[in-house]
Amino acid sequence: MLEWVVSGSVLIAVVIALRFALRGKISLRLQYAMWALVLVRLLVPVSLGESSFGVAALMQKAAGLQDVGAKGAVVQEGQMPAGGSAGEVQEAVHTEGAGEGSLPAAAHGQQAAVGSLSSEREEDAAGDMFKAVWLTGTVLLGLVLLASNARFAVTLRKSRRRLEGVSCRLPVYVSPQVDTPCLFGLLTPAIYVTPEAAGDEVAFGHAVEHELTHFRHGDHIWALLRGACLAVHWYNPMVWWAAVLSLRDAELACDEATIRRLGESERARYGRTLIGLTCQKRRTVLLTATTMTGGRRGLEERIRLIAQKPKTAGVPMAAALLILAVAAGCTFTGPESAGTQVPPVEMEVAEDLPQAVTDYARDYTQLQLDYYANELGYEITRATVTGLTQINTGTAGLDNGVNMYLLEYRFLAADPDEIVLAGGMKMEEGCITEWGSTGQPYLVLRWNGREGERIWQPVCVTNTESITTQYGTPEMLQQYGDMYTAAAMELAFGEEGFVPGEAVEGLFAPGDVTLTLSLDDGGEAGSYSVGKGLAARFEVLLCSYEWTALETLPEQPGSFQITALSADGTKSITVWEDGGAGVMRYTDGGTQTLWAASPLQGGKGSIARDLRGEYDNLDADCTRIAFDAQGGAQQAAETFVRSVYGEHMATLAPGNMYGMDDYEVIRWEVREVSEQGDAVVGSFECAFTPWDADSPGIWAGNTGMGTGEYEGKLTYQREFVLQKQEDGLWHCVGLGTGGYSLPE
Repeated sequence: MLEWVVSGSVLIAVVIALRFALRGKISLRLQYAMWALVLVRLLVPVSLGESSFGVAALMQKAAGLQDVGAKGAVVQEGQMPAGGSAGEVQEAVHTEGAGEGSLPAAAHGQQAAVGSLSSEREEDAAGDMFKAVWLTGTVLLGLVLLASNARFAVTLRKSRRRLEGVSCRLPVYVSPQVDTPCLFGLLTPAIYVTPEAAGDEVAFGHAVEHELTHFRHGDHIWALLRGACLAVHWYNPMVWWAAVLSLRDAELACDEATIRRLGESERARYGRTLIGLTCQKRRTVLLTATTMTGGRRGLEERIRLIAQKPKTAGVPMAAALLILAVAAGCTFTGPESAGTQVPPVEMEVAEDLPQAVTDYARDYTQLQLDYYANELGYEITRATVTGLTQINTGTAGLDNGVNMYLLEYRFLAADPDEIVLAGGMKMEEGCITEWGSTGQPYLVLRWNGREGERIWQPVCVTNTESITTQYGTPEMLQQYGDMYTAAAMELAFGEEGFVPGEAVEGLFAPGDVTLTLSLDDGGEAGSYSVGKGLAARFEVLLCSYEWTALETLPEQPGSFQITALSADGTKSITVWEDGGAGVMRYTDGGTQTLWAASPLQGGKGSIARDLRGEYDNLDADCTRIAFDAQGGAQQAAETFVRSVYGEHMATLAPGNMYGMDDYEVIRWEVREVSEQGDAVVGSFECAFTPWDADSPGIWAGNTGMGTGEYEGKLTYQREFVLQKQEDGLWHCVGLGTGGYSLPE
């Protein structure tokens, strides 16, 4: 609704500016017709088409701006790359049952801005309050509009007397209750004149012709629509100003057309008639009756234009039409679609739940949401965690520091009919639920400390089938009493179990973790520092697998390995591909153990590919780019687009999901340069040959197939932000599909 309000106000401002700037230089009919554009914008609450330069697009960009580290670049959704991984885990969910509880990794770096529960509720409450106030004002003003016009209609009906023998297509009445000749009535419009006008043959003829012109212009209908605009936008002073000016322009256009029909010889006499019929009462814009005369200020303007007989010029008229066309394009359109938009995950659960539990539920649900939106292409308009129910696990949750929660969520689909219910999926009232072929997901977390001072660690996500088949056996029931207690205890404290939450906590506790890629064929490899901000991401990825102890590594553990090493060098996790879900070596101090991974839901995901995706994002991160360029911001932008960016993407680690060759620039432009000349925002479109055409990294954003001379290649568009920093080099501080501005 805010976009509707702002775009309408901007269009009103443009029309008002044109009205005053071109007054007397364009046709008064055109001056009046400009308000029709405003009328449509105020009564149509939706956007017509899309554009990247419209008011709505600028508002969306402004709302999505965020700082990129200490460099100050401002970005919006859609930047690439920015976290997330690829691999086969998405395929596993699709083939074995989408939404069944596995943890698909977010493939395209899509990030959802998720606020706290209290903030969301405050925003919702504020929005509901505004809607209630707006609706109340609209109803009240609408009633005032109806009542005032109904009262006027009754007054006229009681006091009017029809004049016979008048040559006019509309009924003509005389009434002492009107202060000025007017046209009134929607379905059966009629002309009403004052007794004074009826007694003067010249004034009567001018009045009837004037009101007939109003009828030909449809001003009695426009008056009703003007009142509707005021009722809907009662809170906006710009709309009230527009109503007053449009009413004045209706009279100006009517004067111009009436004189044209009467003939130039009647121009002076018509002006004297207006002066003689001057009404001292100010007309209310809520009354749908047209008038012949009004307040003093409006009459002065009309008499001046009648006396001057302004000549319209073609150039001002063409300029007005051009400006109106541009203004319409900017105010009637919405922002360009930036691919599948992923809504933030909302939380509708008890407020007294531990923060670690709700965070774990949010992370898990977000990854499921990313899969449905980015991999399957479903448009999800709302994502909500609707339930986090603590499961009774006997004394496990009292004495042994482990809790289990049943997770329930709902993803509202924009088009429920397009959802393919595969692998045990269920839908309720147009929403995808957490149900899958293996039942529902259960979160398992460990904790240490006393009540109120507990330190929580996620263990894993299990499911209904695993609980009933693996932990509902007679042996387990005999040992623990029930299957939920058995699952909680075995998963959290089993002797051969691997606890991902504890492992990640220990890995990140000393500080930043070093993530290293090693290639088994001896190819190039590199290392990157990973901050604690990704600790939760690591936990979610590791917790999406079950772990089985191994004696030795497979003979051929794959083409690469990923190692995450703690800051103090005492802990590490190294993963390999093994043709399945991957294997891992976990080191804690001097102890090393080997583990085989298997997706919780029996899919084909690979932990090695998951972590490789995290590495690829770091490797392709364009904020690492720094280069020297002479000649200022324009030259820096050209150097970046034509050579630096392509070289960066062509020299990534072998196998990187973003890698490309044969880079060519199709077009590029500089959009904005800072006053100091030390920062620049621009965009470009390029063509390239991907290293792997099936890579989800390649297809992030607005990638498409090349045509014409670029046939056989892929193309995409990117925006970029460059900034010259203290080292004298130009740094790329932002790159993505859109939404950038100059660094602050």
